[in-house]
Amino acid sequence: MARIRTIKPEFWTSEQIMECSPLARLLFIGMWNFCDDDGNHPASAKRLKAQIFPSDDIASTDVQVLLDELSSNSLIVLYTALGNDYWHVTGWVHQKIDKPTYKYPRFSDALVKPASGGLDDSSPPEGKGMEGIGKGKDGEGNGKERSSHASTSVGASATEKTDDDGQNQNGEKPKSRNVAVAILLRSLDVKPMTSMHPNCIEWAENPRITDEVLTAAVETARQYKPTGDIHPNYLAPIVTELLQPKRDDNSWKRSNEGIERKGRELGLFATRNEDYKGFADRISKEIDKRKRDGGAPA
Repeated sequence: MARIRTIKPEFWTSEQIMECSPLARLLFIGMWNFCDDDGNHPASAKRLKAQIFPSDDIASTDVQVLLDELSSNSLIVLYTALGNDYWHVTGWVHQKIDKPTYKYPRFSDALVKPASGGLDDSSPPEGKGMEGIGKGKDGEGNGKERSSHASTSVGASATEKTDDDGQNQNGEKPKSRNVAVAILLRSLDVKPMTSMHPNCIEWAENPRITDEVLTAAVETARQYKPTGDIHPNYLAPIVTELLQPKRDDNSWKRSNEGIERKGRELGLFATRNEDYKGFADRISKEIDKRKRDGGAPA
């Protein structure tokens, strides 16, 4: 049976919640109603879709993507008990419940607990009536790595959580390039995109992948997908292609494929009535213009 849960205003400004897309936040809150009093729910995207989005045009696979978002931000953790998988809201300890009842195997009884999870200490605690905000710990202290699908049957861990502009638990200044990448791509409708998404981390760690490269990649993707969100996995091969070593002289003109590739590198695309020769001439003019303007040579 669904339960009445409460939420405080500070929830919306917590760092980890702001890292999630709006739909993932809605799913997170919806889960609270259907978790048992230990904060556990069967790990079934299909079941959650029926409970939280019963009349919405959202597939179970879409719900799984949203669950990945929550997991990557350590808001939920996957554990195994009695041969079945369950989701546990990592900060459920902040929920105050009189005479709790437990419908599913308790997370605390699992063989191995995750090293850490939930929001960091700098995030405002919800106190009474708060679900999903907190900091889980095992007997060994906090871990250093994050797994988007941590399971207690094999162990689970999470990264040290930091504020985007603050310090981590060791007093070190965090690296925030991945946060900037996530913010940029979300503004360009690349979703779901968080600072802990594997693609985001990979792009942030590559100094060749600048904001300009990412923006050009999104513009290229829009030529094939004019509306709607662009998934990071859809964008990844385009980013890779833009990073390919640029051919010297005018070898790109030797084939239609080369002309198309050079156009994509520059964010240019052939018009409906334009043949390859005309498109190549326009590309050459754009290259010359950028060189005159002092921009990066193509």
